[in-house]
Order: sequence, then structure tokens, then C-alpha cells
Amino acid sequence: MYYKREDRNLFGLYRSLILESNDTGVDVIDPVTWGKLELTIRRCKYVLMKRSIFIGNVLARLKICFTNDVPTMAVDDYGNIYISPKFALSLSEEEIVSILAHEAMHIITLSFPRRRGRDMKIWNIATDYIMNMYLQQDGFKFPPGFCNPVEKNGRWIIPELKGTKTIKNLDITEMSANELYDIIIQIAIPPDQQQGQGGPEKIEVGDVIRDTKTGKYGKVTSIDEATGKVTSTEIPKSEVEKHL
Repeated sequence: MYYKREDRNLFGLYRSLILESNDTGVDVIDPVTWGKLELTIRRCKYVLMKRSIFIGNVLARLKICFTNDVPTMAVDDYGNIYISPKFALSLSEEEIVSILAHEAMHIITLSFPRRRGRDMKIWNIATDYIMNMYLQQDGFKFPPGFCNPVEKNGRWIIPELKGTKTIKNLDITEMSANELYDIIIQIAIPPDQQQGQGGPEKIEVGDVIRDTKTGKYGKVTSIDEATGKVTSTEIPKSEVEKHL
């Protein structure tokens, strides 16, 4: 998971757990458990550094922020990694190491600048599957439910993708996140039909957009502030990567 720079809730994540302990309905961690959690995270960072000095060095440069405002773990493009204490305490150290590597991979693979107007949620899912495929190939192990493809006969498969229709046994072995996104967006449930979801992602001038009805790509040239009408210049799919 990652948070985009313009996320309005971003700065709410900086609340300390000391302040949160005064909130109603927030679990308070006792000092002994808190000490064990901090030691566990430090140990997992060390283990990751030994397993992959490149990924470990990237993680070492991120500021760890413990917060109850994220359900699991997440990064932003300000150099922060957010960790839910309750979630971390529910994992094995091996799983924590794997998820820390996953979050660092969002930085390494430039998930933020590569999104360029794509739907935030679906882009996150696509990048998660592709990154987890490569990390699992290197021996990292994730808890269930974390966009984990499975290996079958040397191929990496997503057993099931559900949306307006269901895709089963999708082979992503040789796919990029861009290609997987194009598949998922075709079956995605429109935002206004998703429970608990907001409206569509904000589009900006320069973004590359895709018409889900025609399948054509375009680069946004202007946006009418009064009407919200978006004007774009069509570009062929073969040239899309040049604009991302």
C-alpha cells in the first residue's frame, strides 16, 4: 500500500500513539509489548539488509511512523513508512521482513511517478501483484490476502480476479504492472458503485488517461475548472510508455 502526495488524510497519519491513547476506541499498547515491537522491527530491518543490501538500504532511509491510522503498512512519497502496531504484532518476523521489503519496493520501482493519472486503488493492486511475484521468487513469504500470485508449473498465476466479471488463473509471469492494470481496469467496478469508496481520482494536465469504452489513450492538455471537462490529445498505445 502507498499514499500519494496529495492525499488529504496524509498528515493525519503523523499523530503519535501517545496522543492516540487518549482517543476512544483505540487499543493502548503496554510498555513491555511496545518495547518488543520496536526491537522486532529493528531486527527485521537488519535481517532484510542481510538478505538484500539494496532493498535494505532503501528501507533504512525511510522514517518509521507507528500509527493506528493505517490498517497494515504503507509508504508515502515523503520518505515515510507507516506501520500499524496491531497488525505488526499479528505477524511472524518472516512476514514482517517480507512486507517491509514490499513497501521499500514501491519506492524502488517508482510506483508514485509511474501512476500518472491511473486509478489509485487499481494501480496499487497491479503493482502489488507484480512486486510480490518477484519478491516471492527471491524467497520472501507473505501472509494470506496480500495480492499474492501463486506458482504453478514454473508460471505465476493470480487464481481469481473479481469485478464486473471474474477472471480465473491469470498468468502474470511476463507481465508488467502497466499490462496488469489494463486488464484489471476492464473489469473494475465503477467508483460510484463501490461501497465505502470516494469518487474518481483527480486528473491533472499532462496525465495519460485511457477511455475504458474505446480502449484508446490520450494525454490531458486542459481541464475546464467550471465544468470539469477534460480535453486530451490521442496517443497510440505504442507511445504510452514515453509519456509515463
